[in-house]
Amino acid sequence: YEEAVVAARYAAAFKKDSASIHTTLSQALRQMGDFTMARAAAQKAIYLAPDDADPYLELAEANLSADILEDAEAALQEALKREPDSARTYKKLADLRERLTDHKGALEAINKAIDMAPGMPMLWISKAQIHQLENDMSEAFAAVDKAAELAPQWHLPLQVKAEMLITVNENKQAEEYVRRALELNPNVPGPYATLTSLKKFESEEDENFIKMKSLLDREMTWGLSGAAVLHYGLSDAYAQMKDYDMSFEHLKKANEYRRKTIPINPAKALEVAEAIKTKFTTPFLKNLEGKGFKSDIPVFIVGMPRSGTTLTEQIISSHPLVFGAGELTEISHIREEMGGLGEDNAYEFGKQYIERVKMRDPSGKAERITDKMPGNYMNLGLIRSILPDAKIIHCRRDPVDTCVSCFQQNFASGQYWSYDLEDLAAEYNRYLDMMNHWRSVMPGQFLEIRYEETVENFEEQARKLIDYVGLEWNAACLEPHKQKRTVLTASKAQVTQPIYKSSVQKWRRYEKHLGPLLDNLNQEAHDYINGKF
Repeated sequence: YEEAVVAARYAAAFKKDSASIHTTLSQALRQMGDFTMARAAAQKAIYLAPDDADPYLELAEANLSADILEDAEAALQEALKREPDSARTYKKLADLRERLTDHKGALEAINKAIDMAPGMPMLWISKAQIHQLENDMSEAFAAVDKAAELAPQWHLPLQVKAEMLITVNENKQAEEYVRRALELNPNVPGPYATLTSLKKFESEEDENFIKMKSLLDREMTWGLSGAAVLHYGLSDAYAQMKDYDMSFEHLKKANEYRRKTIPINPAKALEVAEAIKTKFTTPFLKNLEGKGFKSDIPVFIVGMPRSGTTLTEQIISSHPLVFGAGELTEISHIREEMGGLGEDNAYEFGKQYIERVKMRDPSGKAERITDKMPGNYMNLGLIRSILPDAKIIHCRRDPVDTCVSCFQQNFASGQYWSYDLEDLAAEYNRYLDMMNHWRSVMPGQFLEIRYEETVENFEEQARKLIDYVGLEWNAACLEPHKQKRTVLTASKAQVTQPIYKSSVQKWRRYEKHLGPLLDNLNQEAHDYINGKF
């Protein structure tokens, strides 16, 4: 892609009136993470060919990459005016709606695309992934199998199916599919990265490792995102070999590449946090007491990503009277729909939430439904106001273990702060500040648990959680790894294993590389690290 940028710029200099060349330049710039210049090139292409859909599609892609979602949608609507029966445009509309967590809208768009081009396998893969996000795994598997049927020599449907099988605790079958993907195409990084979560890499003589490492010679063939995937895979493999210096070297490179492909605005994040603290004061919360919707169904599990929220949900949802709904976006969607919170809408706000989450329970009989969206720690005042009987569990974990674990993840979306150690420290400090605010204005209104204590005294903590949510004890909660429910988070591979303690103080393996993180975490974080809780 670096060569593509040079070539496209050279061509554009000689053919300044060529819309297609400027569109190509935008594509190459976007793959290299230069979103500002990519958008400029796409807009130049639109100027040169205002009646062509292609430049608008590329502008939509550039805006989507830059997280400018409203402008992305506007560009897609312009493309549809020029090409109303375009499967590719509806595919991109589905991508946009998925980013907005509008899964119903995304499914409508991808179905329209499939109606127009039923033989295009990528559309079926997108449909599978949307169904997976909605926890509809039967439809997800049917769609990815259709993609494999349409393209039997393409590795991607098999790789995607392997990832889906991991989410439902079918790791043996997942490994079979990823190996089949590698047989079809051993020269792409994605299947190797998946394989690192399914097999043990013992040494550098491993044939899969040798092949994966050989891809470094042409890592930019797949752009920054693909190169990042390759380095994440190599980092995981080296960590399994206990070569932690080499593991971190590749991890750092993966994050450098990933960081270039995403937008980040720390000032905006701080502004949002300050606005929440300014609004949700003790008098404001007191004024809303008794105004919300009473229900003991919801259980909110919050905290930083990688802090033990998935394990906590697995424990609770192992109870036969609990449905584990995973990371839900209902709170955010309802807030957008209903506007500002006040006495006049707190009840309806809570009622809407309960109605929507109950629809996710296939049995219709669950007495508790867990919502494990970690970022809901920002919304505790809102949750308590609209759902006064909800149970809230805050998961805490060693700050450096939490941050390093985030640094090791190639998140599908969001968590833009996780690809730089200083950004990670700033985000963690903001999180601590927000939780201190909630302790001040909502004292005693949520349970706080520590990951380290959960893995050390598992049964005691499991019983504590079940008692807190108001259910009778059930022994199934001692074997959360045996569940077959879908796990969509970065923890999906780990939760299929019995409880283990090896992740405690795991960051010490990389300690000499973590100066930018350790130097910028605040004193409260260091107190936790030193056992002063």
